Amino acid sequence: NLDRNWARRMFNIDHGVFISEVLSGSPAWRAGIREGDILLKFEGFRIMNTTQLKNLINGMSPESEVEASLLRAGKIVKVEIVLGASTVTGQNYNNQSYSSPPARDSLRSNRPR
Repeated sequence: NLDRNWARRMFNIDHGVFISEVLSGSPAWRAGIREGDILLKFEGFRIMNTTQLKNLINGMSPESEVEASLLRAGKIVKVEIVLGASTVTGQNYNNQSYSSPPARDSLRSNRPR
């Protein structure tokens, strides 16, 4: 989740989720989302935290096309994301074994350091 005080000081925003990692080959990666982006809106909803984002994604069907607004280098960027399946049998996007299925959006987000 985004530290609101930091975001207000740095970018004059009060919402969003900081993207700390995007998995290669994931729907987010294919849409052009990059580490360091701040996800502001997802399918028209202002994103306040990761729980809200996960709930929105989980409420959508695989292969849904959604629009997201990002803050990147001080500019608003809009991207189209085609959601992936919520579970992948036996392998992640990098063809590596895993013990739990990857999230449909394959974004990892947390507070900036």
